[in-house]
Amino acid sequence: WSDFFPSLKVSNRGVGGDKTSDILRRLDSIVSVKADEALIMVGINDIYEGVATSKIIDNYELIIDGLANHEMSVIVQSTIQCQLEICGAERVSKLNELNNELERLVLSRGLKFIWLKKLSNKNGLASAYTYDGVHLNANGYLEWVRQINQAIGSGTKRTQ
Repeated sequence: WSDFFPSLKVSNRGVGGDKTSDILRRLDSIVSVKADEALIMVGINDIYEGVATSKIIDNYELIIDGLANHEMSVIVQSTIQCQLEICGAERVSKLNELNNELERLVLSRGLKFIWLKKLSNKNGLASAYTYDGVHLNANGYLEWVRQINQAIGSGTKRTQ
């Protein structure tokens, strides 16, 4: 992330395989960076493990509250989709449900929501953005960065 945002102080607290419950367990280490803003995007691993959308949303609320309690401005991003051919229609549908619920939650709290458009397409992730149907390739990361820049621009220190 520092390569994508060289003028910003960035601290990546994402861990591969994380679920919302994992983030809650290590929230102290996340808030310890004392960032002005926190961009969060999580949920696909919850979906893979069969966690109910309502539980994911409950965990998001706790994450948002935990970050906000440490005076961080919270920006939520839509969860990146997976490729329909790899993940199947049920997971793609669950991710659509999660993203719709996330948008409702975030907007009801007056927070910023970044809909990652092409990466959160309701029909699944296009093969142009992934090397295995789940993880982003270079084009996928460039699209992600483009969407972040379009939504918030650059300026203050941020955490991803």
